[in-house]
Amino acid sequence: MTASIFSLLWIRFEDLESNQVLISIPKKRIKTAVNRNLLKRRTKEAFRKNSGIFNNMNTGGIGMAFVYRKNTIATYSEIENEIIDLLKRLSKENNLK
Repeated sequence: MTASIFSLLWIRFEDLESNQVLISIPKKRIKTAVNRNLLKRRTKEAFRKNSGIFNNMNTGGIGMAFVYRKNTIATYSEIENEIIDLLKRLSKENNLK
């Protein structure tokens, strides 16, 4: 799944009980480590606050990878809105299967 700030890659693991999350901020896009760490912290917090959207499913674990796509630093509200949108889309897609 793709959105303006992140690409979301995911795979279902039937033998896992919990979800796993990977957050990737490529050095190619964001040059300084300080800014990459800032974006990772913002993304982790947005996911933590909104993971309830997705945790209601009892179908095993999901491995998710959020890959940052912008060349500029996004605000927390932009990141949070996109995480919410991606989690809702992923939840909807998994309920159909």
